[in-house]
Formats: sequence, structure tokens, C-alpha cells
Amino acid sequence: MYNASLRIVQDTQEAEDIMQESFLTAFEKLDTYRGEVPIGAWIRRIVVNRSLDALRKRKVEFETPD
Repeated sequence: MYNASLRIVQDTQEAEDIMQESFLTAFEKLDTYRGEVPIGAWIRRIVVNRSLDALRKRKVEFETPD
């Protein structure tokens, strides 16, 4: 899962932070897990979504207003 995050954000420190945040989120939201997919896939989706969010946030920070 770390590798999935690292491929998206291209930064080891940020990928580590995302992993930590993702596992905390998964633990806090464990009651919403419905068991339709393996738990690993569910957590991986959280990791990927958080990674994409971080990438979008970084892109917004670097854009300059016209």
C-alpha cells in the first residue's frame, strides 16, 4: 500500500504520512466496512483516495491566479 501511495505522490515522506493517516481513517471508519470486498482492498482504496487528494491539493497550491 505504501508503494501505491508513493507511485501517486512521488514523495517518500508524504507517502509515509498518507499511510499513517489512511490507517487511522480505516480504524475510525471500521464500522462502515460492509464486507463486500476484502478488507485489504478497502484500505487500499482509502490510501489511493488520500494520495489523490494530496496530489490535487499540491496542484492547487502551485497554480497562480490570473
